[in-house]
Amino acid sequence: MLNPQCKMKHLLYYDDEVLKKIEDNLQSSLLTGFPGITALSKLHFISETKLKRHFKAKFNTTLFSFYRFLQMEMAEKLLDENRYNKKQIAWMLKFANQSNFTVWYKKYLEHKSQKQSLLYKGSNSTENLILSTVSQAGFPVAVLDNKFKYVVFSKEWTNVFEFKKNGLVGSVYSRILPELKTMWADALENCVNNGTVHFNEGQLNLINMGPIWITWYIRPWPQLDINERYILICVDDISHFKKMV
Repeated sequence: MLNPQCKMKHLLYYDDEVLKKIEDNLQSSLLTGFPGITALSKLHFISETKLKRHFKAKFNTTLFSFYRFLQMEMAEKLLDENRYNKKQIAWMLKFANQSNFTVWYKKYLEHKSQKQSLLYKGSNSTENLILSTVSQAGFPVAVLDNKFKYVVFSKEWTNVFEFKKNGLVGSVYSRILPELKTMWADALENCVNNGTVHFNEGQLNLINMGPIWITWYIRPWPQLDINERYILICVDDISHFKKMV
């Protein structure tokens, strides 16, 4: 049997492990929204009160503020590389408006002058950061290179098109679903050659789901390699709206 002192050490170790996992949860949710204290407490079998108390004791801030500072640290790195403006980053991080983003960015800069970095403790290249932002997105999005081959995509992208992840990276976007070439060929060419932004909608016939209606937004994406132009494609399944009409 553990003596009282050993029990206390075990409890502290357990709490540290839980808090580290929660920190990881927050870092992996930067593009999908704050998970919520209730969801985090249930996921890690810890009461909300205890979670808030122990997190504040360790990090000297609330869970939500910590999450926002993580987002702002990502935003700072993207701004430093001149790849995005604040409006684009606010959209990427799911802020309701740019004003709210600006308020948090100012708070972050004040915090940074007194505290150490929260998120990027190692050397993360801009390329890895950009790829990470896309792969973590909570909506259907993909990046193609100038040969129209997949560079990275979100899980939601594969869900909409019923793709399997294996083998997609490096393959031409229309290999599995040729219908996409009919819909997007001209827009992709114009995007690569002229930097044109394109928005439209259309119907696709999927083997398992039948016809679906989608909207798509195609625009240039900051180069991961200065010799190439990358393309960002965001998709939304609007089939339920079409059925209501």
